[in-house]
Amino acid sequence: MNNPLSRSLIPTTGTVVLDVDGLRMRYGSTDVLHDVTFQARQGEVLTLLGPNGAGKTTTIEIMEGFRMRSAGRVQVLGTDPARGDEEWRARVGVVLQSWRDHGKWRIGELLTHLGAYYACYSTPRIRRPWDTDELIQAVGLTAHADKKIRMLSGGQRRRLDVAIGIVGRPELLFLDEPTAGLDPQARREFHDLVHNLAGEQRTTILLTTHDLDEAEQLADRIVILSGGRVIADGSAEELARQIAGQDQVRWTLDGQHRTHSTTDSTRFVHELFKQYGDAVGELEVRRASLEETYLTLVSQAESGRGAAAARVEGGGTMNPTTTAVRAGWARGLIELRQSFTNGHDLFSHLFWPTLMLAVMYFTRDVTLGAGGLVLGTLMLPSVLGMNAAMGMVTMSQLLTAEREDGTLLRAKATPNGMLGYLVGKVVTVSGGLLADLTILLVPGLVIIGGLAVAGPGSWLALAWVLVLGMVATLPVGAVLGSVFTSARGQGLIQLPILGLIAISGIFYPITALPEWLQWIAQAFPIYWLGLGMRSALLPDGAVGLEIGESWRHVETVGVLGAWAVLGLVLAPIVLRRMARRESGSSVAERRELALRRVG
Repeated sequence: MNNPLSRSLIPTTGTVVLDVDGLRMRYGSTDVLHDVTFQARQGEVLTLLGPNGAGKTTTIEIMEGFRMRSAGRVQVLGTDPARGDEEWRARVGVVLQSWRDHGKWRIGELLTHLGAYYACYSTPRIRRPWDTDELIQAVGLTAHADKKIRMLSGGQRRRLDVAIGIVGRPELLFLDEPTAGLDPQARREFHDLVHNLAGEQRTTILLTTHDLDEAEQLADRIVILSGGRVIADGSAEELARQIAGQDQVRWTLDGQHRTHSTTDSTRFVHELFKQYGDAVGELEVRRASLEETYLTLVSQAESGRGAAAARVEGGGTMNPTTTAVRAGWARGLIELRQSFTNGHDLFSHLFWPTLMLAVMYFTRDVTLGAGGLVLGTLMLPSVLGMNAAMGMVTMSQLLTAEREDGTLLRAKATPNGMLGYLVGKVVTVSGGLLADLTILLVPGLVIIGGLAVAGPGSWLALAWVLVLGMVATLPVGAVLGSVFTSARGQGLIQLPILGLIAISGIFYPITALPEWLQWIAQAFPIYWLGLGMRSALLPDGAVGLEIGESWRHVETVGVLGAWAVLGLVLAPIVLRRMARRESGSSVAERRELALRRVG
């Protein structure tokens, strides 16, 4: 039940930006948040403190819209975060504890890309996004602007995390352990940045930290959680006075050491100098530190004496969808370029086509049937179809890997970011497939004889089969990437895919296989992609090796079209459900499990 008295003590000046009332969260039969109630106002820096397990992360993830609450009311910038749209998302910035995403990107490149999503949400009052060069300078990364992100030190990476969180000039910024890993100089610079955001730009900031000195320096107000309950809410000074009651004033007078306890040390010192003037020496005023206050409050709460909560009064004209699609297209091109300038990825692009060309070259004299068709000639279009179908696996692996490293969560935290992310993945995977097919096809046309690429009809057939095949397979890959939450789980996909390749007529005519295997192969896209490619590149005489001695174009369109419809219907549903489950804590849990496996 809500506590009306506690709400009556919340500060009442300024525009309310964050309003939490009676928040409860339950996992199964366990309550982890109990009647959590507090507010934050425009330009205020609110620090959330509490021991591990106190409910800080759960509270923040609910406010960020990353987790659904069990009960209570939450308003963030006037909107329930559970129903926040992309315009609302553009007004909120998020900096989680740690990210490992976009390692191949350069700092300026990534900030420019992410900033593009915010341009259509610019207003006369708030111009979005932050200029990339100015932002890089603000977080102290100018000397590293062209450096790849995976090459950054821990402290430099943390500065980048903060830059990404504020690239859209948020009205409310969530900072989870923002200075972890920063050296003292970088920490001071970050504190200056926070003061600038809150003071000059009137950004409301909610941060968590275990550094109590930092909380005391930055926070206008402090909310302390323990056991899922708010046990204190007020400024550091107010909380200290609540616990300690009085300040200790020490001084010397006529060589004598004096001590006095008072609730108003400022007034006492004023009266002291008024009465004794320069005779007062070695003046010291000692207030209870935030650390002492925090430990006392948490100790009281954990021992039951603090069960009763202690409260102290104290745009743009661009279309967002179009913007996201453009940003996604740019993202895809950037990642495609990266894949051809990175040694490991470049090797992956070249290894498989080279291996297949070698196999086809050494089978160029092996003939099949009375027609004398060469096995290498049969294999080339079949392998092209297989490669196109393997885009499904590539898409699945990318989504799984980037779900683990936080890239998907980054997209979720960006307005229309999931749309842009998926467009980018489609562009990257499709572009990579086209490049791989070109690497395979161009030399294959030279070294493999017996192909029938005589006119535009062959190239047109090749094009429609390839486009329809990618539409049929890439959404399915996105579904599989959403279902499997770890790279280990991806291994479960590999065996059945390899089995389908073996029975789909890629390396040997399907008509030579048992009929029941032929029926299995015909239920999946790999066979039909290979058949479509063979119809485009092989002479008419090769059709005798196919089922029914026909290229079956109508059936090819039907089966690939059915898979395309299935994937396009299922992919948005599965991806939305997957995205709703993503949060900073879920990414951290998967990272911890991965580290345990490695260890």
